Amino acid sequence: MEACPSSRLGSSRSGESEYCGPAAHLCPEDRPEETAAAVNAWAARHALAE
Repeated sequence: MEACPSSRLGSSRSGESEYCGPAAHLCPEDRPEETAAAVNAWAARHALAE
């Protein structure tokens, strides 16, 4: 049984989340490329990246 069948990055405060795919433990460790892409997309949406 997977410990975390679906991994989401996000904040309940902002109401935003991003599905990064299945992960067994911690999303940043199990899905580093997807995590980086989600963070970069968030920064771009909030005009924090070029």
